[in-house]
Amino acid sequence: MVASMRHLTSRASSSYFLYEVISAARAFASGALGGSE
Repeated sequence: MVASMRHLTSRASSSYFLYEVISAARAFASGALGGSE
């Protein structure tokens, strides 16, 4: 899985890819914490 993610990063814009990952992580964290934000 990690290798696949690195492969995608090498193909796509790393900044955009990181933005997508961070956004998903924040959304998941917000939901896990009961939407405290």
